[in-house]
Amino acid sequence: KTFIDNSETVLSFEIKEPPFLKGNKLAVAMTSTESNGRKKAYVALLKIGTDGTLAPKWKYEISSNDQKAEFDFRDLNDGKLSLDFADYNLNSKERAFGVRAHGCTSGSGASACEEQLLLFRFDAQAPGPIFSEVMNSEGSWWSHTGDGSGETSKKSVLIVQKTQTNGMTDLAMQGSETEKVDSPDKKSNGKNNLKRVFRWNGNIYFPVDSKQND
Repeated sequence: KTFIDNSETVLSFEIKEPPFLKGNKLAVAMTSTESNGRKKAYVALLKIGTDGTLAPKWKYEISSNDQKAEFDFRDLNDGKLSLDFADYNLNSKERAFGVRAHGCTSGSGASACEEQLLLFRFDAQAPGPIFSEVMNSEGSWWSHTGDGSGETSKKSVLIVQKTQTNGMTDLAMQGSETEKVDSPDKKSNGKNNLKRVFRWNGNIYFPVDSKQND
């Protein structure tokens, strides 16, 4: 509760001490606001005091009402956060940590679940994510008249490369995407290999096939 407003109800919470950052703990939390039921999601870096108490060095709201939200939990039927302490080495001196956001949603004729990975630096002056991509997803759709259905799946991992750009290690997302469609107009069952390379542009990791804004 050191970084959560008293007006918010805690729905889920996880706190861990990263093995590479002694004297600190990382926490993720999902909350809801009683006044409107809106869900919020936070990540925070907490300093362990000499008396064992925790004080936030910084916190960052992953979800937001605006269009810049990294992950929007407002329309999700289910959602949770988890910490990821894999070896995300940015260079010989700096290491990132991950937050995985899991969520599912459903509607008329369709349902989907996805897992998004966000990477953060420990720099208190810039606590925002430096990488944000959907890594895994499962989805399905169906016709209410019974004349068609489909399924999609994406499974990928993030691999730290040996090459560097602007002093930071390149990242590669590798995996596969599959699509199965069964309808009168189209029948397919295809699988495509997936590989995207991300390079540091001075502020965030950007896919090399995307146009960067100056």
